[in-house]
Amino acid sequence: MRPLAAAVLLAAATALRLAVCEATPRAYPQSPQLSDEIPGNCPVTKPSEHPFVPPAPYPSVGSFGIGSKKLWTNIPADGMWNGLPHYTPDDPRFRQKLFWWSEGYDWRIETRPHLTVSGQRLDAPASFVTTDEDASHGWTNDRDHPFMVAGIFLPTVGCWKITGQYQGEELSYVVWVSDSRQSGDSTHCSSNELLAVLKPDDPVYADALNLARTLQIHGFVVKCVCQS
Repeated sequence: MRPLAAAVLLAAATALRLAVCEATPRAYPQSPQLSDEIPGNCPVTKPSEHPFVPPAPYPSVGSFGIGSKKLWTNIPADGMWNGLPHYTPDDPRFRQKLFWWSEGYDWRIETRPHLTVSGQRLDAPASFVTTDEDASHGWTNDRDHPFMVAGIFLPTVGCWKITGQYQGEELSYVVWVSDSRQSGDSTHCSSNELLAVLKPDDPVYADALNLARTLQIHGFVVKCVCQS
């Protein structure tokens, strides 16, 4: 394979690596077994009647935005993350991608944003910090107003407080994590992933789709083709 072709294929593989899941994910027992209903002792963060409105021309995050101009994100409407995928068949942790914005963040200067995401389980002893080597970035329609992306691994289901830190600013919210796949369709892009879907004018778009088809032939479900 020519070096250039290999590089393009590698880039395509990178673009897909966060959007691919097993066709039949393994079941990983969690202790204790938790209900799909949010318990009363889990103070999940719900959308406000007056959600945060990003400064123009940043895209709106709908009615689920929280934060300030220095750091904002979106939260699940019902306070739950259902049926999160496992990163690999042998990884018992649950994988989630989180999207954050900060007014003035410039991906050209800060290619790998100095964003840190951590979590603390509120209903049992457990915690995590962002385990991706670095946070990344992407954009919707305007490259001058990008978002920051952080991949996290949750060691268990349960009640989790998620905290993002960027340039001295801190933002937290609480979410209930369930292993149930009945409430959502794990074979389609999440609202967060839709923000980072690879566009047809991207240089690796065609190669990424070819790689996606190859993976599907070999038994993988490709939910969506995203920016790395």
